Amino acid sequence: MSDYTYLRWIRNVHLCREIRECLKLDPDHKSCHDHYKKVKKLSQLLKAVGDLIGEQRWTDCISKLAQVRKVESHEPRFVQRVNGHLCHCHAQVYNPCFML
Repeated sequence: MSDYTYLRWIRNVHLCREIRECLKLDPDHKSCHDHYKKVKKLSQLLKAVGDLIGEQRWTDCISKLAQVRKVESHEPRFVQRVNGHLCHCHAQVYNPCFML
């Protein structure tokens, strides 16, 4: 996993902890609980994507990124970043000499 991907993943882990602390104060806060589950799921998926990119398992990475898009498809900057990773993985599958 690249240093940049690792730092983003760590930031997501910290965000999960912060939301978890809020839930301790108000465990019945539905929107907070839903957001926590979503962030936790995305964090797990993004860590897996980073690992797959590091291992150069491009087709597995494409599948995992499709799962990421199913979980979060409304935040434009996030979707753009996921699409950029998808493009990179597809380029590696179809032309491994091509680097973005």
